[in-house]
Amino acid sequence: RLVFRSKRDGQATNDLYHMAVDGTDVVRLTTSGQHDAHPSWGPFPSTATVTAADTQGRVGRVAIVPINITDVRGLDLTAVTITLTYDSTILTPTDDGTNTTAVTPGAMVPVAWGLEQNVITPGTLSFSMAGGLGDPITAVGAGVLASIAFDVSPSATVGATSPLTLTEGNLNEGGVASTLTSGTLTVMTLVFGDVTGNGEVTAYDASWVLEYVAQDLVGTTIQFPIETTPPSWATIAILPADARSVADVDANSLVQAIDASLILQHDVDIISTFAADSAAPSRAVVTPSYQLTASATSERPDARITVSLDASSLDELYSGELALEFDAEIVRPVRVYLDRGTTRDKPPMLVRADGEGKLGVAFASAKPIARSDATLRIVFEPVGSIEGPVDGVIRSSRLGLNAARVDPAFVYRFHIEPFRFQALANYPNPFNPETWIPFELNEDSDVTIHIYGLDGQRVRTLEVGRRGMGVHAGRDAAAYWDGKNAFGEAVSSGVYVYELIAGSQRAMRRMVVLK
Repeated sequence: RLVFRSKRDGQATNDLYHMAVDGTDVVRLTTSGQHDAHPSWGPFPSTATVTAADTQGRVGRVAIVPINITDVRGLDLTAVTITLTYDSTILTPTDDGTNTTAVTPGAMVPVAWGLEQNVITPGTLSFSMAGGLGDPITAVGAGVLASIAFDVSPSATVGATSPLTLTEGNLNEGGVASTLTSGTLTVMTLVFGDVTGNGEVTAYDASWVLEYVAQDLVGTTIQFPIETTPPSWATIAILPADARSVADVDANSLVQAIDASLILQHDVDIISTFAADSAAPSRAVVTPSYQLTASATSERPDARITVSLDASSLDELYSGELALEFDAEIVRPVRVYLDRGTTRDKPPMLVRADGEGKLGVAFASAKPIARSDATLRIVFEPVGSIEGPVDGVIRSSRLGLNAARVDPAFVYRFHIEPFRFQALANYPNPFNPETWIPFELNEDSDVTIHIYGLDGQRVRTLEVGRRGMGVHAGRDAAAYWDGKNAFGEAVSSGVYVYELIAGSQRAMRRMVVLK
């Protein structure tokens, strides 16, 4: 920024100025350093563009027309008057019955500004917004100046258009020059289920809906393709609210996994219409039967914790969704799957979404899921090495089965102990002629096992080698003894002692040879 002192009539004044290097923002500072908000100290001349955005509206529904404005930083814009004309046979500004409530200030407008609006004649709406001279619009970049809500006539014809003509865009009584750009509202109809916008309802649409549901479970909102690219059945991209309506084929005001199931049913001609088409009966919503449980294989850092959602008691399960929250510094989800108790060719469609300490899972099928397949399992494992005992919690924040949402109030508390050095019980025991000796290490070590008779004489030494921290219990990880001494001779029946050695650590246990 540049700082300079002004002159009046050739004489220097005590007024200091800051000016942006692009010349778009001038602020007067008095000698005390205070900003002067007087409008006579305005910015360099500039032009703002005010636009009535192209939009779409559904028959018999509310359509939103945004009035956008370009960047007005430094223009000291404190008053706006807008007049818009439209086809009154198609559009009517929303009204609460006493006063017009169509216009809503945009997010860039200071909250202290006042708003007045009036339908001058059918087809002409005027509104003004203004604030104090010291409270101009300061938002960075272009944005929505205001939004106008219109009721689209129930008798409007799909494909009909209404001009959205800006006849007035008065900014600071003309103190800020403006250019007006008009738009068009097109009456459209939605193709329910077609979130990809290609004019067909297929399994690909179902996969998008499931992805939306799974991401929503972890707090992320994704855009459907019809929100970014005009679908084949509309002239411009669809607004988010309308896109959700396209996905909500059962018309229950929620986008759920059951919507993906219905789209799959439509794709394979099990159903021909949706409830959203006002022609198909909606499926009755009943409180589902289920069990939500969890269990851990151990309290060691190599434990697996499995959360199970068992819906096998539900007569007809088509879809489900589950959101879990957990401490990401303790555990992480490593596998998500539905049981495969049958030999069906293909499993139900399943999508997972991962967030920070959150997991969302959504699944759907066109046909009822077999009871033997109706259990969802989510497997967690501890993260990294555990240096001390820790307690954690896995809880559910949302659960839905078919079209029903339930509050599971599910909380699973678990405890994890760090690895420690110890010799574990051999197996089998008693044995003849062979056994496996498991062990646990609290650090990476070279491992040796000595086997002694009760007389203290060493019978055999097993050089296990370098092993990592953790439990070594399986037959491919534990130490193996074939029941023979150092000379290759089978030992006699009796009690023997094995000593586990790892660095400076030692531990001993007994075992029995029985012939």
